[in-house]
Formats: sequence, structure tokens, C-alpha cells
Amino acid sequence: MEKFVLPPIIYCTDKEANEEFYSGLYANILATTLGDNFNGVMISGLVSFVKGELKGLQAAGIFSCAGDDAKGIQISGLVSFVDGQTSGMQMSGLCNYVKRNENILVQVGLVNIVKDYNSEGKVLQIGAYNSIGDQKIPGLNFRGFGKCFPETL
Repeated sequence: MEKFVLPPIIYCTDKEANEEFYSGLYANILATTLGDNFNGVMISGLVSFVKGELKGLQAAGIFSCAGDDAKGIQISGLVSFVDGQTSGMQMSGLCNYVKRNENILVQVGLVNIVKDYNSEGKVLQIGAYNSIGDQKIPGLNFRGFGKCFPETL
């Protein structure tokens, strides 16, 4: 499947892209899936999936996913998932998952997980269950912000 378009309902492509990044605005009622990298704004009523790297805004009613690194904002009604490094913001009603943080990451949701903590970055989590590497703190969890303040005042 090279490209399947049923605008404004579904937009799908496979990995055979002519460009390094898809870019622009993709807005659909049901689903948007891209088999390559994306740079821009992607809004879907139910599901939004980028197989490669995401740069920009990704919003979906139920599930938003980046199969590689993500830089920007992910918003989802239930689950936001990144299977790579992330910097930016994740917001969902149920669960935010990131494989590894990069630079600054903010997660807001019921459950927030950063699997592998990158000590060069900063993470702020707000939710009932928060996990940054081996540090698990409910409510408000943050890590790496000590480097923002001088050691002696």
C-alpha cells in the first residue's frame, strides 16, 4: 500500500516515501498513520500513528503513537506512546509512556512512565502513578531539575 486516502476520514502511507519527512497539516476524523517521519500537525479523531520520528503536534481521541523519537507535543484521550527518545510534552487521560527522555519532558496523565532515565535531561510528571527509571512517586514527580540551581547560594 503506497498511499491510501479517504479524506477527511483516513490517511495512511507505508515506508516507501519520496521525502525524508512528511510535513504539514494532517487532520482526519478516524485515523492517520504514516510509515515514515513526520514534521507538522497531525490531528485524528481516534488514532494517530507515526512509524518514524515525530516533530510537532500529534493529537488523537484515543491513541497517539510515535515509533521512534518525538520532539513536540502529544495529546491523547487515553494513551500516548513513544518508542524512542522524547522531549516536549505528553498529555493523556490514562497513560503516557516514553522509552527514554531527552532534554525537557513534561507528562500529565493518570499514569506516566519514562522507562530509561537520561541524566542529561529533566522530567516533570503530574499524575496518580509516576515513574522515571527506578524513581516512582505519586502526585508530582520530577528529576534532573537540581542542575538548574547553583549549588551554593
